[in-house]
Amino acid sequence: MYAGFWPATFGHLPGNTVYLFTYTYLKDVLQKKENARHQNRAPDGSQAAWVSFTSAAAADLAAVGLYCPVDVV
Repeated sequence: MYAGFWPATFGHLPGNTVYLFTYTYLKDVLQKKENARHQNRAPDGSQAAWVSFTSAAAADLAAVGLYCPVDVV
C-alpha cells in the first residue's frame, strides 16, 4: 500500500523546494515594488492580490519541470 511513499517523497522534494524558494523570493520583491508605488499610504501590512498570484504562477513555472516528470512515471 505504501510502496510508492519514498519515491514520491524524494521525487517531489526538488520541485517543492524550488517552488517555495521562488515563491518567497518573488513575493518579497514584488511586495517591495508595490510598497514603493504607494509610498504616501499608511503601512497597514496589507498585500495586493496580484503579488501573491504572480509569485505563485512564476514559482509554479519554475518548478513544474522538476515534479511533472515524477508524476508521469
